[in-house]
Amino acid sequence: MVHHSVFCLALTSLQAEQMVQKLKREAFLMQHISVVSAIGPLVTTLGDLTRGLFNLGVPLLQARLYESQVKEGCTLVSVQTQTNAEITLAKEVLRRAEGTEICATYEPMSLYRSVPFHQLNHQIKNPLGVA
Repeated sequence: MVHHSVFCLALTSLQAEQMVQKLKREAFLMQHISVVSAIGPLVTTLGDLTRGLFNLGVPLLQARLYESQVKEGCTLVSVQTQTNAEITLAKEVLRRAEGTEICATYEPMSLYRSVPFHQLNHQIKNPLGVA
């Protein structure tokens, strides 16, 4: 079974906590909810956040935006879902909680991606391959 995820940004840790509580009230299990913020030693490992999100199916530019916003103090909230109905519900809960940059993934990129992550920076900077 393929798991989908819904991601969004919370501007404050209080807003992120409220999102988590609202997701739990809608029957999402705590083990399917994740929260990422740049606190302490985590700031030094955020370079892997873009790669991890990309491998979960988040488009590269969106993954970079999430990482930069987390570095700026926002909190990334995600919830794992299994059905389209759960995706719709999670997006609506996060929207009502005033989450920003809501993004849903439908298939992990690793299932169909043909370009290795380390080659993507060059392709984005030079999409036509012009030297």
